[in-house]
Amino acid sequence: MKLLILLIILLASINLYAQIDTLKSPMMKLTLKDSSVYYGRIISSDDNKLTLLKNNNVEIVIPKNEILEIYRVQDLPKEIKKTFTKKDSLEVEEKQYVDKGLHRMFFFPTANPVPNSEGYLSSNMIFFPFAAFGIANIFTIGGGVSLIPGATNQIYYFAPKITFLKYNNFSFATGGFIFNSSNFSNFSNSNSHSGMIYIIGTYNKNYNNFTAGLAYGYENNNFDDSPMIFLGYQGYIKNGSKFLTEIWLPTSKNSFPEIAIIFAGFRFYNETFSGDVGLIRPANYNNNGFPFIPWINLTYNFTLYK
Repeated sequence: MKLLILLIILLASINLYAQIDTLKSPMMKLTLKDSSVYYGRIISSDDNKLTLLKNNNVEIVIPKNEILEIYRVQDLPKEIKKTFTKKDSLEVEEKQYVDKGLHRMFFFPTANPVPNSEGYLSSNMIFFPFAAFGIANIFTIGGGVSLIPGATNQIYYFAPKITFLKYNNFSFATGGFIFNSSNFSNFSNSNSHSGMIYIIGTYNKNYNNFTAGLAYGYENNNFDDSPMIFLGYQGYIKNGSKFLTEIWLPTSKNSFPEIAIIFAGFRFYNETFSGDVGLIRPANYNNNGFPFIPWINLTYNFTLYK
């Protein structure tokens, strides 16, 4: 009898320890690729899936390939933590939209890759469409051709990028832009070609990131003597919106661009579409009228296969 009582006490202690251990695990926020959001504690995990314990002690199994982002609740921005504390359930009913444009600013890219098998179609200023696709979370291949009405010479462009290192919250990449103009009635007749190569690094923290890098412009195989410094920032505002800024700083009059250029504005997004609206201000823009150049861009995000 004493042995049976001891065994019961031992089993109860093991069960109590398991409960305490589960409670010690941090509260997590999981955002899936379909923008669904779950809150809970991870109680098990393997190479393909993890098990999340919800508030009512219900366990749900989530495939890892469906997870887009995962954070500890204590690390989230204050406004998101306030939303969480108001919920009685650990499964939030409304969706938390995820910006799928973490790989780009207004114009310049960040070091983050386009995720594997995902891509986007973008209408930069309407007349400069762009398409890109991600491979293996390392390679980003993009390009397009201008659609300027009435122009016999259009510009076609190619923009490869390689994210060669990802460590903790940091990503590092190198890539380039290649521009060329051609007469489509005689496609082999190229008037000029130019572009730039760059190396950049991006620090990601929750829903924000900061990017810095150097870029060298070239024209007809002649490279600039001095680089351009590039800075960019994405700041989370609230669900479905963020602040963007992008700065190009020449280091000499022989670098491209020859003057500083500042982009500033906002991005609005849901699970499929995003729109960038902002203003551009070149340093020596002396127009007597409106002192800024408007920027608008609409992007469609897609997944080729899961």
